[in-house]
Amino acid sequence: MDGTSVGRGILVPDIRGDVAARVRAERARKGISQEELAHRSGLSRMHIGSIERGTTACSINTLAQIAVALGVPVRELLPETIFGA
Repeated sequence: MDGTSVGRGILVPDIRGDVAARVRAERARKGISQEELAHRSGLSRMHIGSIERGTTACSINTLAQIAVALGVPVRELLPETIFGA
């Protein structure tokens, strides 16, 4: 399916690309490297890289770790479309 996944019969948009772009943009805005973000968040640089490329989905806990490391609310890293906006 185009950009969606199915869970229990519900179509869910694939937001990995949007999350990837938001994490990457916020990291760049803060002027820190993937290595520094990895250090601050307690994640590996390879994991940060795969999240930023959108090749892996991350749990809400992982996204929270990244948000804290970037000093932003988790909501800032999620696409507005999931909030019904």
